[in-house]
Amino acid sequence: MTQTPASQEIVTPHLRTPVAGSGPRFNVELVAWVTTAGIAALWRIPHLGALPPAPGEALRAASAWHFGRGTVDGHWTGELSAALAAIALRLDGNALGWARFPSAAAGVLAVLLLALFRPYAGRATPLIAALLLATSPIAVAASRTTGPDSLALVCGLLITWLVLRITERGNRSNLMSLGAVAGVALGTGAVAVAVALLAALWAVVEVVWMRRTDAATRWAQVLHDRRAWRAALLLALPGLALAVVRYGAGPDRAALAALRDWSRTFPGESLPWHAPLSLLLWYEPLSLVLGLAGTGALLIVAYRCGASALSPFERLLLMQAAGGLVLSMMVLHQRAGLLLT
Repeated sequence: MTQTPASQEIVTPHLRTPVAGSGPRFNVELVAWVTTAGIAALWRIPHLGALPPAPGEALRAASAWHFGRGTVDGHWTGELSAALAAIALRLDGNALGWARFPSAAAGVLAVLLLALFRPYAGRATPLIAALLLATSPIAVAASRTTGPDSLALVCGLLITWLVLRITERGNRSNLMSLGAVAGVALGTGAVAVAVALLAALWAVVEVVWMRRTDAATRWAQVLHDRRAWRAALLLALPGLALAVVRYGAGPDRAALAALRDWSRTFPGESLPWHAPLSLLLWYEPLSLVLGLAGTGALLIVAYRCGASALSPFERLLLMQAAGGLVLSMMVLHQRAGLLLT
């Protein structure tokens, strides 16, 4: 008996039209992040040794070269970036590009770390911030030197993220991770200290001024957990010990690189007070305009509806914007990389 078309459709269901959306999906956001990371790498890593070093960087590079061969001179700063530069120079002789590579890689990592804030800021805001940081002339310049600012920014972003996670979610593991990152951060630079102070100030404002009982409860639970405190201190010890002994050069009155870099930014003004604004106007006009517009919009909402109308992350952005501006005007006496605050 001959089968009808209808019966054929029943007998061979695999010939039916496939359901829409059953195939693999194209993740546009992932492609955007990979593209942004690629842009950051292309702006930072190629031809690292093409430009000659400035006098200060030349001294740092020479000191790292000597340190990699077992000699400590008077210009050894005892920072993590200098230690990594010494390792790189030890591996590849006299190549200045290798000495700058740890800082360049840290600059790319800082761009990627902004993805950690997606649960609190949404998808668009961290991606736009990452694109601005990837193409920022000041951030690129800081990444293409042997200075400490790129690594310090990485530590500052991690500390801010962990403080945000403790405030919003609690969890003892976040405190332990915070201890480990803080130990490493003390061996970097002033940017890590400034960003960490602003994050801590935001947490205090959330608990005390905003009177958020949920945040106060989470911090109380974490801070009263003795096991978490012990684990955090133990995890902080390796980075702290390396910073104290200046990564093998020996202690210098227990001076930590990040705190020493912070203290050196205050005495003696080598740049005029308007230098931060001038640098932003000349090199970062888009970031400056977007930052002022976003900050102004948040301030208007806070003025009309109260600070409680803003989300915790929006209040964190206001704290970072206002505090970063004040600190930049106060501490920008050594180098433009401090504007990463």
